[in-house]
Amino acid sequence: MYRPAPPRQNRQLHPYLLASWPEALNCTVCVCVCVCVCVCVCVCVWSVTSLWLTCLPGV
Repeated sequence: MYRPAPPRQNRQLHPYLLASWPEALNCTVCVCVCVCVCVCVCVCVWSVTSLWLTCLPGV
C-alpha cells in the first residue's frame, strides 16, 4: 500500500530536459531543412542552367 514519493530532484530536472529538448530538435530540423533547401535550389539552378546552355546554341 505504501508508495515512496518520487525524489524532488527528478521532478525539477525533468521539465528542464523537456524544455531544452525541443529547442535542440528545432535547431537540428531547421539546419536540415535549410541544407535541403540550399541543395535543392543549387541542383535545380545547375540543371536548369546546364539545360539552357545546352539548348541555347541549337535555338
